[in-house]
Amino acid sequence: MERDRLGRFLYVLLTMGLIALASVVAWRLLPEARAGDIDPLSAVVGLLALAAALWSGRLTLRSLRWQEADIAVLAARLARSIAKAEADARRQLLGADDKAIDLDFIFRAAPARNAEGARPAGRLTEVLEYYRALRPARLVVTGPPGSGKTVLALELLLALLENRADGDPVPVRLSATTWRSGQSVEDMVTSHLRQAYRLRKAEAAELSRAGLILLVIDGLDEMDQDPAPGHDSRAAQALRALNAYQHVRDKASVVLTCRTGQYQVLKQHRIWMQDAAQVEIRPVVSGKALTFLEQRITDVRHWRHVLDALDFYPDGPLAQGLSTPWRLTMAVVIYEQRDPRGHRYLRDPEELTSSALDSPEAVGDHLLHRFIPASIPPDAPYTPSQVHQWLAVLATYLNRNLTGEHHVRGRLLSGNDIELHQLWPLAGATRVRILTALVIAAPWLALAALIGAGIGVAPDYFVIVAIYIVSPLSLLIVWEWKNPWPELARFDLSGFAERSWGFVRGLIFGLVSGIAAGLTLGLLAGLVAFAALGPAPGGPVGGVIGFLSGVAGAALLNGARGKWARAVICLLGIVGGLLGWWIGDLAEGGLMDPWDALTSGLALGAVIGVVMGLVAGPMIGLYWGFVVSTVVEARNLRYAVRANLLSGFVLSFAGGFLFALFFGGMGLWVLSAPEPGEDLSRRDVLASIIPTVLTGSIVVALAAVPLFGPSLGLAGLRYAVLLLCTRKWSGQWLPWRLGGFLDWCYGAGLIRVAGVAYQFRHKEIQEHLARHPQPGGSPSP
Repeated sequence: MERDRLGRFLYVLLTMGLIALASVVAWRLLPEARAGDIDPLSAVVGLLALAAALWSGRLTLRSLRWQEADIAVLAARLARSIAKAEADARRQLLGADDKAIDLDFIFRAAPARNAEGARPAGRLTEVLEYYRALRPARLVVTGPPGSGKTVLALELLLALLENRADGDPVPVRLSATTWRSGQSVEDMVTSHLRQAYRLRKAEAAELSRAGLILLVIDGLDEMDQDPAPGHDSRAAQALRALNAYQHVRDKASVVLTCRTGQYQVLKQHRIWMQDAAQVEIRPVVSGKALTFLEQRITDVRHWRHVLDALDFYPDGPLAQGLSTPWRLTMAVVIYEQRDPRGHRYLRDPEELTSSALDSPEAVGDHLLHRFIPASIPPDAPYTPSQVHQWLAVLATYLNRNLTGEHHVRGRLLSGNDIELHQLWPLAGATRVRILTALVIAAPWLALAALIGAGIGVAPDYFVIVAIYIVSPLSLLIVWEWKNPWPELARFDLSGFAERSWGFVRGLIFGLVSGIAAGLTLGLLAGLVAFAALGPAPGGPVGGVIGFLSGVAGAALLNGARGKWARAVICLLGIVGGLLGWWIGDLAEGGLMDPWDALTSGLALGAVIGVVMGLVAGPMIGLYWGFVVSTVVEARNLRYAVRANLLSGFVLSFAGGFLFALFFGGMGLWVLSAPEPGEDLSRRDVLASIIPTVLTGSIVVALAAVPLFGPSLGLAGLRYAVLLLCTRKWSGQWLPWRLGGFLDWCYGAGLIRVAGVAYQFRHKEIQEHLARHPQPGGSPSP
């Protein structure tokens, strides 16, 4: 509804701007026209018809866009993308293997409102049949830490995809920690589909409305640090939102994973997922552990002591310590590692049978101390010490956030997700933001120094520097400080055909807002500079007045779309300053009455508005057409972060070129008028100065890159400042190529991908590294 109101508002502005433009053209360009030469009524009717044609064209493009987006084809394409990504995730969780333990689970009834069709027990290989028997299709998977909740959810997700028929919902897995307090489930789904799978907002919303999304929410227990979440905890709020989440008249399909302890505490507060079946994964008994090891190991004799201990002492500390799939996978990774030539094993699993490992906790600590060195191949680009230290920095930061007390501008910092463009508070939120502001200010201060060295101490020129350097710089720094969480956007030309409507929409909005803001700017400048002050006191004061009026006009006309006001406001301010300076110089010779001031201001404002529209239209059209949000998965974030900063440079170059081309061309058009008595035509003069205009536009564009590029690529700039602040001397050492390092850790099985974020492969690794930030294993038994 708000979008339709915005469209109607822009339509009215466009109509008013066209009428005003026609009036100015008739007044300024046809001064010799006599009465009867122009029919004002016909002109107005023609302009209204043009506006109506533009509106109908918008509706036509919109309908064509929806005809092309067949919802069934869209769902099938999404299913293929998810199947590939989740198959990789499953292989990584199983330790680059395809053998998963056939976990057993039992049904745990809620006090009320259970799903129908739940059998008393089941196992992993039958989870698809178990789930399809539920009415409604809502399942809660619980179990102790490391019991295989995520693996079970992944097995169900992939089985649903493999057996999916046309019209069936597409299972989409996302981390529970991505949910923000107060956010609806529909908004969370739409945001995830846009970020992780590059769907447009309208496409994602349509899939959700059509009931073609089956939510698989992983890690409800990770939303709160408190092991006993209360009635007002984030997990409780999420459960209440899921209980209100429905499709038409029925509860929407959901699969949820959570640790048993946290879910039981929530049930004691009378909060659970309603109309769902809760199943609890049972510990891995020694018989299944033996079967798993025999399937995964390459030499039974090498593991004889461990196998015998599991067989003869099924309730001993070793059997209890290896009673989860995660612990068993760690043991295989550690004790199956060989030397580079593969001739011998590097470790003996007999260590696990030592009397020093007299409890399940001791077995777990023993495995965690050895897991990182065992996951690093001999030819790795990083040493085990470096990997341990760098991951410990990230783990310490995440664990600190788990207290729930760390916010930056209203956003709770995640205690589980590692997103490169949102990791900058690790080095100190205030410090990073101050350094970012200094990086933005550096080229402006250098420009001010160069101008100051060239112009000497003339007072008027100091005013010029203050207006055209200090003021835009102040606005850029305020924009940086007021925008702590910039969107991660980048140029993407590959999808231009699909996003062509975004380009058209941006072009229309840029033209309308530029014309309207120019009209407002001209009116304010004319009234203030002429009517209020009479004879202008000279260029500097006129420049200040014009600058302020430009800022006021931009804020007034672009307030509803603040994102664009930030990008255009400096440009409007500079134009206002030029206009005010020019008016101030022209008006020094005499007074002008208020009516003349008003009409002159409108005329100049219309001219400036047209040019501003021509400048802002293509810029905003390029932005909406080619700049998109975070793409695909966390493993692509490092490229997206770089591209964000590069996109800022490209956009600033394009904007500077268009600005110089239009304003320089307009000025040279006026100056190229031949003097009385000259034989040269305007065309001849233009032909001689066009190369000058193009060269000057390129120079201005190159100068705009360092001045505006960093602020337009703010997300990438924050990431670069983070890397500068996390050097070895800082006490929070991270590698220069942090994205490449995390990608390597994913391949090594130390971390996993959850949508658009990295996470530690298991919570035990994160907690272990936070407790032991320095490398060094425990003493050998």
